[in-house]
Amino acid sequence: MIILSTAALLGGLFSFAVLWPYGALMALVGAQLGATFVMFMSGLLMAFQRAKAERAQERRVEALVESLSQRGLSMALLDPLTGHLVKIRA
Repeated sequence: MIILSTAALLGGLFSFAVLWPYGALMALVGAQLGATFVMFMSGLLMAFQRAKAERAQERRVEALVESLSQRGLSMALLDPLTGHLVKIRA
């Protein structure tokens, strides 16, 4: 939330400064649109980064499970995303 609020503030200020030569009303209206656009783009970037991290974590767990099953071992893992203890048995 802090990142999105900061992005909105910076986007609004930048839009206001760029549109100021066209008049105060245009700058005020444009600031809202600029803030919304920058906040939306920041939210998309954050969502894609989180999804990428989750996919990487899943690949690491799958590789570990495959390694353990080949060796006939069992193990317990702590899932960093949910905090749940996952027991893996071969």
